[in-house]
Amino acid sequence: MSVFDEYISKVETDLRGGKATEHTYRGTLEILMESFERGIEASNDPKHIECGAPDFIVEKRKVPLGYVETKDVGIGLDKIEKTDQLKRYLKALNNLILTDYLEFRWYVNGEKKRTIRLAEIGKNNRLTLDSNAEANLTQLFKDFYAEQTPIVQTAKELATRLANVTHHIRDIIVEALKLGDPSVQSNFQKRYEAFKELLLPALKETIRLMKEIDKVIVKWPME
Repeated sequence: MSVFDEYISKVETDLRGGKATEHTYRGTLEILMESFERGIEASNDPKHIECGAPDFIVEKRKVPLGYVETKDVGIGLDKIEKTDQLKRYLKALNNLILTDYLEFRWYVNGEKKRTIRLAEIGKNNRLTLDSNAEANLTQLFKDFYAEQTPIVQTAKELATRLANVTHHIRDIIVEALKLGDPSVQSNFQKRYEAFKELLLPALKETIRLMKEIDKVIVKWPME
């Protein structure tokens, strides 16, 4: 039995058991992803990054290739695409796969590049496999692994990417301030002091400056 066949069999077994959650299938998916190419390491539940915590980071010889976000089997991925979480990921991550373990959606630079479905869920949660499922998934992941980090070629492209990063940073700041966590506020203060010391020694922390920053945060459009 191939690694792919074992993957489908395990997903079906767990699904029919009726007690599986999104996390149940991750170990099986990790084995599958690493089987497509030598040297691939798929790390489940990696360290939190600025845009959030994608479920997998995929690396080759410690070089990050992309990220994978998983949802429970049967969850509508159309709805997931509209969530704030995925919108953040699409802005910040240039190479991303979203999956419910049976459907795989691949995004490059925020744009959906390919969608494949391995199987349909039938009566008693039995899976009806697509005849080209294994070949399609193998090719998708090989292309996913081969995707190169984008190179900026025009001023407009640079401006767009910087704008996306700026909006992302704005979202993080707003969320942190809403939480009111003293440790978060302390972290901001440390960053401010380092910025002032290394880049702008003459920078003065004034009430006027803080008010101006607050105006920007409040009025800056979300998109």
